[in-house]
Amino acid sequence: MISTKYMHINIQNFKDLFKDCFKYNRLLSIGGFLLAILLIISTWSLSYKYFYNRSQKLFIQNVNEHLDDLTKHIQSYETILLGSVGFLKGVDHLDHTKWELFVKSFDIPDKFPGIQAIKYTPITQKDQVQTLEKKMQDEGLDRAIDSGRIEISGKVNLMQEKDTGFLMYLPFYGLTKDLDTVEKRRRSVKGFVSCLFNMESLMQPMALHSQSLNFEIYDGEDGSAEHLLYRSLNGTPNISHHDTKRTVMIGERQWTIYYTCSSHFKTIADNQYPLLLTLIGLISYFILLYIIMKLHRTKKILLDKTLELENEKSTAQEYLDIVNVMMLVLDTSKKVKLLNRRGCEIIGYSIDEVIGKDWVANFLPPNVHEDVMCVRDKLIQADKTATYYENPVLTKSGEERLIAWHNTPLFDPNGEFIGLLCSGEDITEIRQAELDLQNSKEFYQTMFSSLNDAIVILEDNIITDCNDSALHIFERDKNSLIGINILDAVYDIECKDYSFHHYLHSAHQGEYKSAECSLSLHTNPSESKIIEFTLSKFGAADENKLIMVARDITKETEDEKLFVMYSRQAQMGEMISMIAHQWRQPLAIINAIVSQMYIKAMISGEEETEYIGNLMKIETQTLHLSQTISDYRNFFIPDKPKEYFTLSSLIKNVLSLIDHTIKSQGIQFETNVIHDAVIYTYRNEILQVLIALLKNSVDMFEENKTPDAKIIITIDHDEKECFISVYDNAGGIPKDIINKLFVPYFTTKSKNAGTGLGLYMSKLIIHDHCNGKITVSSQANETIFTILLPYEKESL
Repeated sequence: MISTKYMHINIQNFKDLFKDCFKYNRLLSIGGFLLAILLIISTWSLSYKYFYNRSQKLFIQNVNEHLDDLTKHIQSYETILLGSVGFLKGVDHLDHTKWELFVKSFDIPDKFPGIQAIKYTPITQKDQVQTLEKKMQDEGLDRAIDSGRIEISGKVNLMQEKDTGFLMYLPFYGLTKDLDTVEKRRRSVKGFVSCLFNMESLMQPMALHSQSLNFEIYDGEDGSAEHLLYRSLNGTPNISHHDTKRTVMIGERQWTIYYTCSSHFKTIADNQYPLLLTLIGLISYFILLYIIMKLHRTKKILLDKTLELENEKSTAQEYLDIVNVMMLVLDTSKKVKLLNRRGCEIIGYSIDEVIGKDWVANFLPPNVHEDVMCVRDKLIQADKTATYYENPVLTKSGEERLIAWHNTPLFDPNGEFIGLLCSGEDITEIRQAELDLQNSKEFYQTMFSSLNDAIVILEDNIITDCNDSALHIFERDKNSLIGINILDAVYDIECKDYSFHHYLHSAHQGEYKSAECSLSLHTNPSESKIIEFTLSKFGAADENKLIMVARDITKETEDEKLFVMYSRQAQMGEMISMIAHQWRQPLAIINAIVSQMYIKAMISGEEETEYIGNLMKIETQTLHLSQTISDYRNFFIPDKPKEYFTLSSLIKNVLSLIDHTIKSQGIQFETNVIHDAVIYTYRNEILQVLIALLKNSVDMFEENKTPDAKIIITIDHDEKECFISVYDNAGGIPKDIINKLFVPYFTTKSKNAGTGLGLYMSKLIIHDHCNGKITVSSQANETIFTILLPYEKESL
């Protein structure tokens, strides 16, 4: 802990420093105080505005998601009306018992909560409608009869529950054809099916953002109490910082929804960041103010010392003029305080043209400014490596002269830096002579070293020279790389089309060769780099010299493959969406017809179990087709964000996509859920990896013609990670190649059947995108791939 005495000394020093600054510059002190007030106000205002806009954006996002979910939820109930009309079309004679049996088949309390009643009302009995129906708004029914579509009524007061609700209508026509006009539909209408909804029960399953949003639903545009359909506030008033009004069309009826944020949302969105940022800004300001006052005080001291230095200047000038080297004195701002006669001769300026000028800006080439300032900083820090330095100076004629400097920093009695004393010798001619002698060699080395591509010189496949880029690729220093065989420089090399030996042999025959290969280095055999290289022969015809130019394209290849993969996903997604759009209506019609036939069979009391069983199979298959196309459409949606999901649901999704392939091959498939878990990651990317692993297993079963083929997927987790293991008995993997499975361009299939990038891309997805790990083990004819993913939540 800081002692009280130490704190008192620091506070006292700050007070003394502030008094000195106020004494010598009152305007600066007052301005600093005003700036502090301005800093507090501006920091608070900007940070508050930023965090308010962020919470407003989150509120609008929650509103949009809730509104979309509400619309889909209500539209899902339309299937009851459609099924009811289909039932009426298939019944020759309708009585109360048949209708009750039909309604019970929907299992409304469990599957369709919110429906109070389902009724069929013949149009001939319209004048005898019960008292409750007479009070309803008939324009919804009229619209339904005229349009032939599902419509809803206005607000309905449910007196027996003291709640509100609405009616949903769908007309039933005697004719099924030539209903293209309103007049024909009105003449043909035989009755209508209506569903009475209780808003309170209907909205209970709607749990999306229930803690973050309060909302009120009104029938029409009027927001008065008499048009209120539903309120989620439960009678608790709340002052909302965020609110919005949205309208949605349910049938031809407009609902108006007023959204406000809940107290729970404000607890999440509101924070103390504005206050914290203001406090940090204020502390930073006072630290900066202290530094400024310290510099101001130091400046005064330097000014006093400068006066003393000026008095000694004339005496020192007389002594320096007789020295045959350039003598230069600079102050802390790089301005020339002294230059002797020899210095004026070298740069071609008179002493009056130099004194007081910035030495770096006026007398040094721009390309050395940064280096010279680094040397100055090292001298201030007493770094002896900066006492000798060579740099050019600009003469009055524009010529550059190279000067060898011997530098000494100057300090006052308090240890404060006050300038530099430099003595320099013109070595232009000396360095030019040395440069001419080594011109050809330096030119070669410059060209050789400056290329970004790696260059390796081979003689009989032995590395005789290389540049720095090659050292970076092979992750070695030059001493350990020179003199070894190129094949020994790496742990393993796998090329795209042919072996690396093939390319070396062809290059020695005089052919120009280029290819893409993966390098596994001795330092880390489990990791690989993708290298694009060219080989060509040079030198005399009898010399086995090759020059290899290589470039690391790992990042470009990964990005390209991921881009191609996502592009194909997007294209497949668009195609599947179009197919799904074309399939939906025929499947719905088939399902409706089967439902009618099934109901007729049940009503007529037919006991043809095979006939009824076939109807149920047709219905099951149509639902399976609809779900399958939905699964494929979701699978091919690219760039899906991270999401929470259970591993068991992921395996079900995988099986739904490749179930036909597995069954057609006669493969036994098992799922072993030891402990299910919820993870937060990219669902589709994990799905792709699992499908790739299963596809490899299926290919190996087919290639090896494995009897009793079996695939087992096991799910488990511990405190840190979740595990997905994929087991197969497709023949196993030899020990000499199992370490190469994740190496780019390595494949156990023929060149036409595989690219060698499937498992590599799977590893890239798991390791880099999902922060996980994928491993493989094999024994005898069995292989197990294990995917380890960070565990996010306790198992369900």
